[in-house]
Amino acid sequence: MRRSDRAGASLVEMLLVLALGGLITAAAISAIGPTNELARAATEATKHEDGARSTVHLLATDLRRVPAGGVLVAASDSVVVAIPLAVGAACANDGSAVTIYFGLGGGMLDTAAVDGYAVRNADSTWTQTTHDGGSLFSTAVQGRTPCVASGGGAAGSESDYYTFTAGMPLLQPAVAVLVWDRQTFRFGASLLDSTTRGFHHASTETNSVEVAYALHSLSRFQYRVTGSTTWAPAVDSVGVASIDAIRVLAGAESGSETDMVRDIPLMNTQ
Repeated sequence: MRRSDRAGASLVEMLLVLALGGLITAAAISAIGPTNELARAATEATKHEDGARSTVHLLATDLRRVPAGGVLVAASDSVVVAIPLAVGAACANDGSAVTIYFGLGGGMLDTAAVDGYAVRNADSTWTQTTHDGGSLFSTAVQGRTPCVASGGGAAGSESDYYTFTAGMPLLQPAVAVLVWDRQTFRFGASLLDSTTRGFHHASTETNSVEVAYALHSLSRFQYRVTGSTTWAPAVDSVGVASIDAIRVLAGAESGSETDMVRDIPLMNTQ
């Protein structure tokens, strides 16, 4: 039998096949590598965009609860606001104490979280007063008796009524009042990734929490005051009581600072 009639491949042929296989494998790996990098980059970008979106959603949800006059500090990178903990109305005033009904539904008011109160004016604005909750409620007595004696006290439960013998002004019945918690929302250097900008939230009883990172460096706040159609990057301590809306401009680091813009009117404003 001649050599050419034998089945099988020569050593040279096997080496050629191995070499070609190696080239094909290398080419496939080089093609897959960039694809994986692109996939990872796309995943990171999506995560950061979700972070920016969550930031705007959190702000819109919380800031809509702030009453007109409830902005305490208005800066480009941060805003400090009075978030209502309970809203109610005066129902009795005997000349030395005022009783207020808070619609708590029988729940407990976290008095330690209270940083002040606000009284609603005839023009629907609120006058804010800073007052520590511990001292404000230290002499307050729960119960509906004073309001029942004035012909009211039918709503809610006993624990919804507080009679203040000190600290709270002697409000006339039916005047609306609320107690609030000071909360801060801030864009600043990220603690999770120090090379990026983060978004932080804090309240009286909670330490600052970083809600998102990898935000655009120009993510910021702007403010509109009553009677104006323009937005200011900051408002001084005299003008904060006139703010009727807050604009949030936020975006992921990989996008634009105006990817997400939300105008948030304060409570009791147009």
